[in-house]
Amino acid sequence: SLAEHKAKLAELRATAKPQSAEQSKLERESHRKYAELQAKQSELTWRSRMLSLEAWPSETVVEAELLKETLPTAASALNELAWPLVDPDKLVYGQEVRALLLARRAVKAASESERGGIRDSVGWALFRLGRFDEALAEEKTALGEPGGDALKDSAAKLEKAVSLWRGDELSKRREQREALSAAVDELDHVVSARQTFDYADPEARWWDVQLSKLVAALEALRDPKTGLMGDTLGESFGWGVTKRYEFAKQIGGRSVDGAEAKKLWADAIASIKSSPKYGGLELTPQLGLLPIGMDPDSGLWEFSHLQTGEAAVRGADGKLELTEATGLVFVLIPGGTFWMGAQKTDESGQNYDPGAQANESPVKELTLGAYFLSKYELTQGQWLRFAGRNPSGYGPGTKFGDKSCSLLNPVEQVSWTACTDALRRLGLVLPTEAQWEYGARAGTESAWWTGEEKELISGSANLADAYSKANGGPSAWMYEDWLEDGSVAHSVVGSYRANAFGLHDVIGNVWEWCRDGYGRYELPTRAGDGERMVIGSANRVIRGGSFAIAASNARSALRGSFTPEVQSSYLGLRPARASRLSASPLHPGAK
Repeated sequence: SLAEHKAKLAELRATAKPQSAEQSKLERESHRKYAELQAKQSELTWRSRMLSLEAWPSETVVEAELLKETLPTAASALNELAWPLVDPDKLVYGQEVRALLLARRAVKAASESERGGIRDSVGWALFRLGRFDEALAEEKTALGEPGGDALKDSAAKLEKAVSLWRGDELSKRREQREALSAAVDELDHVVSARQTFDYADPEARWWDVQLSKLVAALEALRDPKTGLMGDTLGESFGWGVTKRYEFAKQIGGRSVDGAEAKKLWADAIASIKSSPKYGGLELTPQLGLLPIGMDPDSGLWEFSHLQTGEAAVRGADGKLELTEATGLVFVLIPGGTFWMGAQKTDESGQNYDPGAQANESPVKELTLGAYFLSKYELTQGQWLRFAGRNPSGYGPGTKFGDKSCSLLNPVEQVSWTACTDALRRLGLVLPTEAQWEYGARAGTESAWWTGEEKELISGSANLADAYSKANGGPSAWMYEDWLEDGSVAHSVVGSYRANAFGLHDVIGNVWEWCRDGYGRYELPTRAGDGERMVIGSANRVIRGGSFAIAASNARSALRGSFTPEVQSSYLGLRPARASRLSASPLHPGAK
């Protein structure tokens, strides 16, 4: 136990030699270095968040903490608390969200003559959170308030500060962050290696090191706020043991054993078995999934995945009504045979496509078993709920044109490795390349599921279009000037028309990782799920295109690849559920 190990360490240290004057000096130096380390770690965290390498603390969580405090109500007093936290001349790290919430409270309580100066605090707080467009807009509003002329110097300083995080300057900020990270690592090594206790016996010295590490690890493990054993959510482990246990105690009743769940499953099983779309498929209740009915357009059954959020709700028209709290929605894709790939040599042959590339051939006939595939790309809110942070480069509040991103936008900046690890905790997998293409085609053999002509994509995809060209899209993009999809970056999932299987955004929005290693189509595929039997490939497959490309690069057959560690603001995922159609444990391993 932790207490026993602490007792052993204390007993061991009682045998240590008394500290010499030199050792006492080294110990004092160690404390000084530790204070320096903490300061640099705080700055490193801030710079990492500004570069979208780490997530900012949730405003909801920080607001809840503020509600526990006794705070002033006067605008000036609230601003006196907020301003020192974002004063550009006296940098404080780690309190940016608190400062923003305090400054916003102050604006609400402010008189007309006070508002301009307090909006200046809001602007600087938004800057310190990396929300540059909002910061500049707030400062512009402040200048228009009574007495705003006095803020001209602050506005100019803010504009300059923003410019240092954009364009060519951004590479310098990344270099600064890397240099700071190296300094933190060096300090951490110095502090960790300090020798407080000295022993005549080398073996005793070795035991001191080992017991110290063990005690520190056990204390971290059981920490109620951050440890694996608590009701916690951590980036390194997902849900803590207590959180998982509480979920496990009630998921049976919610998904399969409760009276309402049993009725829903009985209806779903009977309907699926009698549906010609499923060919007599006999389904059994799936622990962790809850039927939410048949999509009125596709005629396919859909299910809520309860561990990733609230069950989806159907409106009176049969359409799903999504919120930021909604969990994954899985479509039960019927098994079937299809032609995978594309070719441009035989107009009368299967999947003829003038834009086909060499790596999309030869066209092969594959047969897949039924499987569950997410109706939407996985959202930032869903990832945050089970992974502990939102890594997305275009996170909530990011604005392009007249649209702002939210937790309903697809998560991005997630590597294949991170996706695979995170999904494994949920009993989910990435789809195979064959499953992805079969779902994206939804029974079609044309270049896009919408048809052979790219103009038929309109209303069904988010690509590099006339709107993005006119609203800040980079000049390097190849734009479809005929298309107006209303977005510059990725859009809220489900914003565009679904295909015949009820799947949204299989054309554009963000690229989607697949499970397979990248390999030639001549290689054999596994029966059932079509995974290509690739050995030794350094790359993993990506499919579907993104908001930053032309229509030709978002065809159903088009293949791309990246190494598993790549992260990009153009790249997300669409989960699948392991292809088991009988009762299974909540977290089955993937077949």
